[in-house]
Amino acid sequence: LEDHLIISISEHAYLTVAKGPLSIPKGKMDFSGHCLIIPIEHIPKLNPKEHNHRDILETPTGKDVLNFERSIAEMNDKKYDMATIVFEINSEHSIHFHKQIVPVPKYLMNNFESALDRQVHFNNDRYTNNARLNFVEFSDANNEEYLKLINNCENNYIQFTVYESSGSTPKKYITTFESRERIDLQFGRRVVAYILRLPKRTKWDSKPCQQTIEQEKRDVEKFQKGFKEYDFTN
Repeated sequence: LEDHLIISISEHAYLTVAKGPLSIPKGKMDFSGHCLIIPIEHIPKLNPKEHNHRDILETPTGKDVLNFERSIAEMNDKKYDMATIVFEINSEHSIHFHKQIVPVPKYLMNNFESALDRQVHFNNDRYTNNARLNFVEFSDANNEEYLKLINNCENNYIQFTVYESSGSTPKKYITTFESRERIDLQFGRRVVAYILRLPKRTKWDSKPCQQTIEQEKRDVEKFQKGFKEYDFTN
């Protein structure tokens, strides 16, 4: 991590702008808006057993991560009239767990499921060495089957959370995979790049995504200014 990328820090997690952002300034949002939520503890996946809890969302780390996520979705909706897509890989082989959050113009959100299906097709039919993905949709994060899935320490999964607005219940799209199976680490970014119609920005280190340190610092300053009234750490 480069310190100048940090937007906000809570007790158990922190928020940074993304290196090589996928999204670009659009409409009222004069910064990329692509950010990462990262636990302070260096962990490969969220652990429901932290502090003897049974629910990931009730652990100290889980609460801070979720507070950041909801606060950003609220900012995107109320301040910039944007929807929000969150994607994550929860895997025992990850180096450091994180969630990526991308603002998406609301008029493009009808393309989410078709973009997801398209990328699943490519993954399953063209790249046969990858784990076969089969996403299940949950419209309620309190669904018993969903909670059982995310709170099973043995499960590895890729998950999308879709906030169409801050007032609506976010939808969850999740697929599990075995720890021995190979996965596409750029899967989430590929889906969102297709929705945003920005195929050249799929890879964070591609030329179109490169920024100077000064550009990154300006992104942080603009993000902090927009996020200030929604930042629960203030």
